[in-house]
Amino acid sequence: MRRKPTVPLKEEVKYGHGFFRGEKCPLSGEEGVLVMSPRHLDQFGRIMAGVLRHFPDKFDLEMDKQGWVEASEFVEAVKSQRRHFHYLETKHLQAVVETETYSVYFQEYAVTIPTLAGYTAEGDVTSEQHNYPYNLTSASYSLQWVEDEQADASQDLVSYPDNFTLDVMTNYLLNLTVSGESGDMSIEFSDMSNIPEDFIISMYSTSDVWNYLFESGYTSAKGQGPWETAITCNEAPSITDLGLNSFLDTDEGNDWFLDVQYKYYTATITEI
Repeated sequence: MRRKPTVPLKEEVKYGHGFFRGEKCPLSGEEGVLVMSPRHLDQFGRIMAGVLRHFPDKFDLEMDKQGWVEASEFVEAVKSQRRHFHYLETKHLQAVVETETYSVYFQEYAVTIPTLAGYTAEGDVTSEQHNYPYNLTSASYSLQWVEDEQADASQDLVSYPDNFTLDVMTNYLLNLTVSGESGDMSIEFSDMSNIPEDFIISMYSTSDVWNYLFESGYTSAKGQGPWETAITCNEAPSITDLGLNSFLDTDEGNDWFLDVQYKYYTATITEI
């Protein structure tokens, strides 16, 4: 069963935004002036498709070598064979052609970067870089390590755990740092960009819709590009010298694992 058409064709005259499909102009919010009812718009679109693709002869029309017909001749042919289109003018044809309707759908994706394994010596810094896309909504970092000298972490009264700092430097004036001896540290960047609500819009082409999304703030550059990560081994004390960092210290650093996950959204544009 075919769905009943519900979208009218209108013209926004107050601010001169031109033709659009829907109840209100997507640019100004004005209701506009009715140009073609939902039923007539649906019928006219089907006639256009049929004439240009399948049966121009049924309307006594002749195509040129490039597959075109004269606009005024097409309008008169439709008026002649479909009397309920008695009001038809070339402006109606122009309005239909210029106002393709598109559905814009936003979806969020989660990306998990493969675990990075590394080693940092005591007092040294290991640097990493991650590049993020547009429309970033969140990013999380988790640094984990296990005491590599078992004796340092197995004392009932005294332990000598390694101390690390995880520092993430974004490209939008927000840096977060965490230090500790837990062996499991995390940094969260959340709510960076909100996922827009889906909507329907009338534009001349898909490229016009993409331009509209960019110019109207539906595309977020916050966080897009490279972020720097610094992993510092502040201390790696050893039980061999009771944590005094003397020449008897046998703990020179530690292995670690860095897990990074981020989320972003994209827009999908579909002609309807």
